[in-house]
Amino acid sequence: MRAVRRNLSVAAVITLACLVLARCLHGPVGQVDTPVPRSPPVASADSPGSVEASQEPPVGNRQQAALNTAKSSAPFEEADKPFVDLGTMVHRALETRDGPSAMRAANRVRECQFLELHQRSAQRAMLATSDLALRQLHAGKFTESMVKANQCPALGGDLMGLQRRLLAIATQKGEIGAAAALLAIEGSGSPAMFGQIAMDARAGDVESLVQLISRSTQATGQARELHQALTQALLAARQDPELATLAKAYLDVATGWAAARQSSDADSASDLARSIAARPPEAVAREAELVLGNIRRRHAGR
Repeated sequence: MRAVRRNLSVAAVITLACLVLARCLHGPVGQVDTPVPRSPPVASADSPGSVEASQEPPVGNRQQAALNTAKSSAPFEEADKPFVDLGTMVHRALETRDGPSAMRAANRVRECQFLELHQRSAQRAMLATSDLALRQLHAGKFTESMVKANQCPALGGDLMGLQRRLLAIATQKGEIGAAAALLAIEGSGSPAMFGQIAMDARAGDVESLVQLISRSTQATGQARELHQALTQALLAARQDPELATLAKAYLDVATGWAAARQSSDADSASDLARSIAARPPEAVAREAELVLGNIRRRHAGR
């Protein structure tokens, strides 16, 4: 009898999530929405206003969309964290200039740009499994994304500019992954920025790794041996059951970016192809193994 009641309660949660999904897709059914209080808008010094829907998204948006697609291939990459009001989080990070706070706020602002992607991912994952516990988990993620969506408009139209300001703080404070995220927006970086990205990639940050291996060693100023070690680490991650889906998605992103950059970075694709095909010397193989270990630790800690 207890098992029956437990299954019924889980089924009720799934039914509620499906009703929320149907309401979002088809509009309210005989109900009037209660307005959700929003945080005060965050002013941005370089706010150009809203981007017209008919315009092609800028380079930063395309790069971030690719990274978010790669992330969505690993539904358990990030553990659930306590929900914090977005406006409060952003104001606090800008006022205190605290590195971890700025990084968390920047990630939340990025979510606002790609909430539809996250919602589709949660919906697909919920419908793809027959496991009631997993369905309940994905239903919860979908519902949480809808709550977050209500807070995004309070930030104003220049989400990219706001994210840039937050990532600049996080990069100055040495937060792992901040420099790579800032590079995805800016499109180009200084030698110091690439040096920070190289350190983050060696520490196991996959987005930093992708930003490096999708460029030529001449463009980044980093050693060819490091390029090979990072590439080999990502290739090895494809053989890890816990990392395979994630690693394949990011390798696809790196390959696509390298091909797209050839007009401005002639050796980007050829350098990546050489690093993929290389039989690395012992020192490079050891470095690749260290990077792979760091990727595993970062993935397990999320």
